[in-house]
Amino acid sequence: MLLQERISTQKSEDLEDIYSSTVMIVEQDEAAKDVYRKAFDEENVEVCFFSSGSEAYQFFLDAQNVVIIIVGFDLSDMIGIDFISLFKNYKSSEIPDIVFSRNKNDYNGIQCAFELGVSQVINIHNEPKLVRITLLSLLRNATRRQMIQNNTLRMKQRTELLERNYHTLQNSLDHSQFIQKALFLTEETIESKFDNLFVINRAKHQIGGDFVWIDTINSKFISICADCTGHGISGAMLSTLSYVIIENIIRGQRVFDPGEILTLLHRQFNCLFNTSQSQCGADISICVLDTFTKKWEYASAKGKLAVLSDGECRKLESQRISVGNTYKPEYRFETKVLELKEGDLLIQYSDGITDQFGGHNFKKFSQKRIEKTFKDNVQLPAFFVRK
Repeated sequence: MLLQERISTQKSEDLEDIYSSTVMIVEQDEAAKDVYRKAFDEENVEVCFFSSGSEAYQFFLDAQNVVIIIVGFDLSDMIGIDFISLFKNYKSSEIPDIVFSRNKNDYNGIQCAFELGVSQVINIHNEPKLVRITLLSLLRNATRRQMIQNNTLRMKQRTELLERNYHTLQNSLDHSQFIQKALFLTEETIESKFDNLFVINRAKHQIGGDFVWIDTINSKFISICADCTGHGISGAMLSTLSYVIIENIIRGQRVFDPGEILTLLHRQFNCLFNTSQSQCGADISICVLDTFTKKWEYASAKGKLAVLSDGECRKLESQRISVGNTYKPEYRFETKVLELKEGDLLIQYSDGITDQFGGHNFKKFSQKRIEKTFKDNVQLPAFFVRK
C-alpha cells in the first residue's frame, strides 16, 4: 500500500532556490511515521510513505528527485536490512542517501547497514526535536548534493551539445574553405603567373569576405582587390557572389574599364539587395594596365591604393562610396589615369590589415603604420616587401 503526502508548500528560507525533492519513508510503524511527518512539516518536500519494501523499490525505479530514503527496522514483506541490500550493486552517485531507522539496540543490524552503504543511523525514540534537526540537516545536504549533480549533468549535456555544434560548424567551414579555394585563385597561382607581384590574403575566420581577382585578357592586365561586408560565413558568401558577378562583367560582357566594372557591379548589388536596410556591399579597387600603350587606369569604391615611388608613399584618391550603397543606386564610378614610372610599386589593400590588432598594447596596425612599412621597404623588390 502506498500513502503519498505533500507535507507543505511553504519553502524554508535557506532552500528557496531548491526545486521540490522527494523523501521516501519505508516504515510500517505508525508512531514512527508521525515523527517523520512532523519532522518534515513546513519543508518544501514531497514525502512518500511505504509499508512494503518491494513497492518502495519499484517506486524508486520510476521516481525522480528522490534525495533520501529512510528505512525502518521491520517492513511488511521484509526486514529493513534486506531492503537496503537491494541497492548494494548501485554506484554511490546513482542512489540517494539511505538512512536506517533503528527502534532497538540491534548492533549487528547497524553494523550490517553501514557495510551496505547507509549514510546514517538514527534512533527514532530520541527527542523529536533532535530527530527533526538530524533529518533536516540530511535533507539540506542531500538536496544540495542533488542540485550539484543535476547541474553537473546539465553542464555535461550542454557541453556535448556545444561540441556537436562546433564540429558541425567546423565541418561546414572546412567545406566552405575548400569551395572558396577552388573558385578563387590562390596566392601561389597568381604569383607564379606574374613577375614582381605578391598577394597576401589571410581570412579572419578560415573563410572571409576579402578576395583578389587578377588576370590578363587580350592586352589588359586587370587587378582587383575587394573587401566585402562581413566576416566568416556571411563575408564568404558575399565575396563568392561578387567574384561571380565580376567574372561575368569582365569575361562575359567584355568590360575592361575599371569605373564601368564598378558601376555595373554596384547596380547588380542594388538589384539583388533592393532594400534600404541592406548592409551588403564591398570596398573595391580596380587597376587596369594596357600592355600595348603602358597606360594605367584605376577606379576605387572606398578601396585603398598606394604608390611607392622615389622613396615616398603616395596614397591614391578613392571615391567615398561603397559598391552596393542603397542610397545612391544610380551612382557612376569614375575611371582615373594612374601615372606610374619604371620602378614604382603599386599596392592595393583593404582595411583588414590596417584594422588588425596586435603588439604589446594591442592596438590597431593603422593607416599610418602601413604607410611607414611601405616607405621603409620602398627600395626592395616586391617579394621582399611581401616578407
